[in-house]
Amino acid sequence: MPDTTQSAAWLDAPALSGIVAERTGTPVVVTDAARRIVWVNAAFTRLTGYPLEAARGAHPGRLLQFERTDPATVRRIGAALAEGRGVREAIENRGAGGERYWIDLDIQPVRDPCGQLAGFVATQTEITDLIATRDRLSDVISGARIGTWEWDVPTGINRINDMWAEMIGYAAADLEPVTIDVWRALIHPCDFPRVEAALDKVLRGKAAQFEYEFRFRHRDGHWVHVLSSGRVLERDDEGRPLRMAGVHVDVSVRRELEQALAAESEFQQALTETSVSGIVAFDAEGRIVFANPEAGRILGMPLADLAGRPCSDPVWEISTLDGTPMPEASLPFHRVMSTAAPVHDIRHAIRLPDGQRRVLSVNAAPLPRRPMGASVVCAVTDITEQITSECALKEAIADAQAATDRYRHMARLSRSWIWEVDADLRFTHLSKSYVQITGLDPARILGRSFTEIRAKADLEYNRADFEALDAIVESRAPFSDFVYGVRRSEGHVQWMQIDGEPIFDEAGAFAGYRGAGSDVTQLYEMRMRAEEASKSKSDFLAMMSHEIRTPLNGILGMAELIYETADSPDLRDKIGVIRDSGEALLSVLNDVLDLSRIDVGRLDFDIAPFDPAEIARRTCALHHPRALEKGLECRLDLMPEAGPKRLGDANRVGQIVNNLVANAVKFTDRGRVALLIENPDDGPLRLIVRDTGIGMNAEQCARVFQPFVQADTSIARRFGGTGLGLSIVRRLVDLMQGRIEIDSAEGAGTRITVHLPLPVAEASLEARAAAPACRGLAGMRVLVAEDNQTNLIILRKMLEGLGVEAVYAEDGRAACARWAPGRFDALLFDINMPEMDGRTALATLQARARAEGVALPPAAAITAAAMAHEVAAHSACGFAQTLTKPFRKQALAEVLGALRGSG
Repeated sequence: MPDTTQSAAWLDAPALSGIVAERTGTPVVVTDAARRIVWVNAAFTRLTGYPLEAARGAHPGRLLQFERTDPATVRRIGAALAEGRGVREAIENRGAGGERYWIDLDIQPVRDPCGQLAGFVATQTEITDLIATRDRLSDVISGARIGTWEWDVPTGINRINDMWAEMIGYAAADLEPVTIDVWRALIHPCDFPRVEAALDKVLRGKAAQFEYEFRFRHRDGHWVHVLSSGRVLERDDEGRPLRMAGVHVDVSVRRELEQALAAESEFQQALTETSVSGIVAFDAEGRIVFANPEAGRILGMPLADLAGRPCSDPVWEISTLDGTPMPEASLPFHRVMSTAAPVHDIRHAIRLPDGQRRVLSVNAAPLPRRPMGASVVCAVTDITEQITSECALKEAIADAQAATDRYRHMARLSRSWIWEVDADLRFTHLSKSYVQITGLDPARILGRSFTEIRAKADLEYNRADFEALDAIVESRAPFSDFVYGVRRSEGHVQWMQIDGEPIFDEAGAFAGYRGAGSDVTQLYEMRMRAEEASKSKSDFLAMMSHEIRTPLNGILGMAELIYETADSPDLRDKIGVIRDSGEALLSVLNDVLDLSRIDVGRLDFDIAPFDPAEIARRTCALHHPRALEKGLECRLDLMPEAGPKRLGDANRVGQIVNNLVANAVKFTDRGRVALLIENPDDGPLRLIVRDTGIGMNAEQCARVFQPFVQADTSIARRFGGTGLGLSIVRRLVDLMQGRIEIDSAEGAGTRITVHLPLPVAEASLEARAAAPACRGLAGMRVLVAEDNQTNLIILRKMLEGLGVEAVYAEDGRAACARWAPGRFDALLFDINMPEMDGRTALATLQARARAEGVALPPAAAITAAAMAHEVAAHSACGFAQTLTKPFRKQALAEVLGALRGSG
């Protein structure tokens, strides 16, 4: 064993230091200049298991360090000692029995009177529990996805963790070094003045810490809301900040972690102040006779102010951890004095002179030889941050457990199940509720991919758009409300709905999908029944429209022909009554069809430039005779007189105006009806209809726009009508993104205002929309196919009156037999005919024309099938025009003119 007699001679210098070191609870190691152990105290032996006899002459590192000891830390310690300077590090060692422990190691050089290096003194504070707590909380921090930063103010370097960078789309290495300029470049310009002001208060010592929310620019260009909090950890002697630390939390998606953020921030503060041991010696009266600098920092006073103070000085307001005053007999000093035995980890709180409340852990031991009059020596450690962090951690764990239990309970009560697939799209998880809800065996799903599951014909009922789902999944996008059917062994189909979102690992690699599913069989079947009912209603309306329009065409057509040839005023009046009655019936039929089209979303708008003033003039001219019969004044006002043209459906706008004016004339017996058109260059089109009629109360106004509803039941008996007009007006206005207002009072008339946000038509659109004048019809040759004799008579008379030469056929087959290339300028085919209908006839002639290499003249469909989808079907078959029954001579002329213009 090396001779350490000469090396240890310097130890006899101050007896007090040796006695204090021996009696203190803090392990102490003394080495010579060659770093060989010459002395250890009893606390060292208790910690490591090595008595002085076993340790003397050994190198501390070789004695205590092992394979898990951090090599970098060992190198730093060796470098400092080789240069003869002090060093302080946290290091993991192993004792004689193999137990591992962490210490806060403080090594200081000792020099002889000549200034030569005589050896080293190392004090060790065990921090194993603190390191374990730090690691646990570090895991919590990582799991909670919290960014941390530590700012070295003099150098301007900000040390950040990976999460700090990841929340704005970077890796930490991409941003380093993180200077104040990097930070300023990332923050939103609008947030910077506020953040800078708050930070400046902390830097100048006006505030202890800061907390503010600001926006960071993500690498992709969008802004991330970040809650930042931090404080100054260290200042120089002049109060200038040297070191700051804090955290960043992405509060745009994780605001619920604010409480955990506060706990993490406090723990970060504790980690930056890990060395918290101080040495204090008391005389027999309990007065301080010795304190090291760390004790002064912990107790919040300069060393000169500590000397002579009693251990129970009221300046510290010593209390138990729960805040109650601590009896003197319970203080560590008094317990040692009363028992003459050491005490360990006595915890109590103190109030520092600056008002801070700190929690201390004290180890105390008696000093029998009483050097310098000291009777008791205490090792004091500030564990405030440790206690606070542990409490916060417990609260966070309790909150997390409560949230987990809550979600589990919600999952049990939910009518949904949770599913998960891996990166190969193979099912890895189905929640227990899957079996309860679907009744299906999870074994048929788990471990298999989407494709494999769909390949089972007995399982998958192919009624869903799986190609679209595959495309979504391939693009790693979320999806929702995807419905598919599963054919059960009992023969019925069970309908499921699933939602899913992609999941990615920490490196950003695709890791699979996670989502929820539910049984929507009842809802899906209800929807299918509703769709069938809607189709049945449409089919019924189409059939009824056809059955009513065909005879109505005969009534109105014949009435028009007789009216044109009647020379007796009395006969004209009677024919007028028939025609007006037929027009009223046609109006009811059109209203019902319009309402049906709106309900099923089949009402189309023909968008083109139109003149609102022209619509208003036609409407007033149409209703002026009826107003004169009732003795009413019918007035039209245009503001301005020549406003701009608008872009929209002129027929539908005319329908709105016509219904409003017709209603006003119908329900006004005396006074006036006024139509006001406000058509400014830079605002919406406004249609205002005022009357002095019967008016309505508030309740009647509230329901007047409902279909088949009038102000009250007596209205229908007194004035007639179906109650559909205003309902259709309301729905047309809604479809045009407009709004309608009604102002009425019983006996005081009604004012209805319609706001239509129709754009002003550009000049180019107006010119393009101007229809060319139709050429004359005289001499035009037309092939007509019509099986109804009444309609045939009407067509014959109308065509003769227009000067059109026509060849007639009783059905489509006969029409095909009469057609020859170049013989006709146009074709007029009824759609519904025996033997061969109009569509089939047109298709037959189209095939013949192609085979013979000739052009087929344009064709118009004559039909009572007036619903929008039916008219569209006629066009798809090749009919250039559709003439809807019942029709007037003018409508027939317009259709023929369009055909001649396109031929």
